Amino acid sequence: MAFCRYCGKKLEDGEVCSCRQNAEASAENAAPAENAAPAASATASSESFEKGKQAAANVWSQFVNLLKAPGTYSAPFIRKGDMIASGIMIAVHALLSAVFAAILIAKINSVIAIGGVFSSGLHISGVGGFFQTLLYSLLLSVAFAGIYLGATKMLKGTLTFANALGMAAIRSAFSIPVVAVACVLLLINVNIGFVFFYVVSAFANVCFVVAANEKVCTLSPNKKLYMIVGVVLVFVIVSLLFAQLVSPNYLPAAMKSSFSWAEMLRSFMF
Repeated sequence: MAFCRYCGKKLEDGEVCSCRQNAEASAENAAPAENAAPAASATASSESFEKGKQAAANVWSQFVNLLKAPGTYSAPFIRKGDMIASGIMIAVHALLSAVFAAILIAKINSVIAIGGVFSSGLHISGVGGFFQTLLYSLLLSVAFAGIYLGATKMLKGTLTFANALGMAAIRSAFSIPVVAVACVLLLINVNIGFVFFYVVSAFANVCFVVAANEKVCTLSPNKKLYMIVGVVLVFVIVSLLFAQLVSPNYLPAAMKSSFSWAEMLRSFMF
């Protein structure tokens, strides 16, 4: 009686075990399946990349259209309620605002550094300021959308949160080039950059938000006017209160007890 040396199967006299042939056949059949898995993964990655590329191109196209033709494109953009495009525009605006804050903090730290070791404890974290500003800008954009939506609902207007977020995105879209220019100006002159960031940005926001509201809001002309004035006023108050609340978070512990953020900025600018 004989046994297979590979699988241990009992063999009759003269019988040859076929285990080796079966194993080779199984390996050949498994190879295409193993090769197909990486190919499928590569195809899925390629498709995801193409979808992402198309989405980015779509957002860019909408952003350019808003800047080129705000009077005619704002209303369709808001009615469309594209939350992805709105979210990206709001995020880019927040990112640029964070860059502005980081540059401003670097300028302030350069003045503080004049004191040498005596002022080393007053150094402000640029990284912390960057991420705080990023978060605060996002929160304020969502707050603007909420205030606009609440005002519309209060006056019996028809609007969804996606539409309101589109209005906030329009505010961000027109702030993006303003903040980008303000960052450059801030590197040249702090006063000019600071004023440009707040004054020009606020002016552009109000003008374009009013124009967009005129086209998209379903209220009567008088209600439209009072509503947008109320929205802007409430948002300004909320922004100022929010700034007063969070401004101490930018300061190091050694500075909180002796200075306020507003006093330090005034002394730095003037």
